[in-house]
Amino acid sequence: MGYDFVVEYNTLDSGKHPYWSKIILLRKLLDLDYDYVMFIDADAIFTDFGAGLDKFINGSSIYIANENISRCAGFGENSGVILLRNDDMSRQFLTDVLGRYNECKNNCTPEQLAIAIEVEGKYNNYTTQYPCLWFNAYYGKFAEDIRRPWCLWRPGCYIKHVLMSSS
Repeated sequence: MGYDFVVEYNTLDSGKHPYWSKIILLRKLLDLDYDYVMFIDADAIFTDFGAGLDKFINGSSIYIANENISRCAGFGENSGVILLRNDDMSRQFLTDVLGRYNECKNNCTPEQLAIAIEVEGKYNNYTTQYPCLWFNAYYGKFAEDIRRPWCLWRPGCYIKHVLMSSS
């Protein structure tokens, strides 16, 4: 499996909060000749270089980290890392997420809320949710302060998300 790395520095729709740019970018990338596209936050890094993305691919259209798979603590999908198969389902998913802009725009993480609504509803059967520990593990003081030990990075995790860190 070959990889390309795309960096986008610009807000892609000046009428929307920059958070929405990841949805717009993913949608644009699905119009290109990629089998899969992945978004990863700027404050996240790969830490398991022995594993490729194919480790996570199982036939779903949408792959996302979940802060608590059992939902017992009220935490849910974290779109800091999202992997999409290049298919009609993923394209429609992103269109539907963007369609929730007005409903979600006043939330502190509006695009993440829109993603969660779609993943937990219409796209539930097309989504694989991985524990944050595997797919988007938290690291740093902020991560420790939010008291979600089941999400804290440790050696062997695939992606380390250095939450709210500038370094």
